[in-house]
Amino acid sequence: MRKRDVIEHFGGEVKTAAALGLTRQAVYQWADPIPERLAYKIQVMTAGVLRVDPSVYAKLKAKREAARG
Repeated sequence: MRKRDVIEHFGGEVKTAAALGLTRQAVYQWADPIPERLAYKIQVMTAGVLRVDPSVYAKLKAKREAARG
């Protein structure tokens, strides 16, 4: 799930943070894609309007594992 899509859906960083019970700074620091656990929470909160692509997170996990050796 892309950071930009989430922020646009909720109407800005401040509103995104409020909807998720986070600080604006926490939202600002998100990488792309956003953290997986939050992506699933947002998918539920938005009734599937924003959807998780599990393959994106699988690729990230594979990259991290490869970097570890």
